[in-house]
Amino acid sequence: MKELTEKKRLEILRLFLEGYSYDDISTKNDVAKGSVVNVVNDFRAGRFPAFSDVSDLVDTLRELSVELRRRGAGVPEAMLGLAFFFRLDEMGVKPPDVWTWADMCRELSPPQAPLEEFMSAALELFRLKQETGESYPSLVARCSGMRAEAESSRFEVEQLRKEKEELQSTNAILAEEREEIARKRRVWRKM
Repeated sequence: MKELTEKKRLEILRLFLEGYSYDDISTKNDVAKGSVVNVVNDFRAGRFPAFSDVSDLVDTLRELSVELRRRGAGVPEAMLGLAFFFRLDEMGVKPPDVWTWADMCRELSPPQAPLEEFMSAALELFRLKQETGESYPSLVARCSGMRAEAESSRFEVEQLRKEKEELQSTNAILAEEREEIARKRRVWRKM
């Protein structure tokens, strides 16, 4: 049996740490599954000099990779999650409280607004606060005023639409009357 090149062994490890199954790694590298198992076992045992100081993290990294792959995520999403984790920590939300915090957000969401819509609206309100420098109450009051103006405008538009219809109807009647008068004049002239 042919010895695997260092490059091939590193490729196997890369795929292993990315969460691929032994079968997938075997297929992608065109090597026997047993060879994949041997390379991973050597890695776990610290027989890769370049990685001897991380052998205790191998299983943890593998579990993380498998979970990311299962959820259809990768390193960029993991980095975003890590940034979010640190931001929560800065806000005083410690690791044991993260799920409680998420549940609190879910409960704060009004029943008539799904959580995704509620969170989107909250983020938009925050963005507006940052853009305008106005306080939340001020933004809400301004929005309420604009909503009242819009409702008033809708009422005015409806009134104008009705007036327009009445004027068009009156115009049609006057046009008929004008035509009738013109017809009578023609008849009188002929007499």
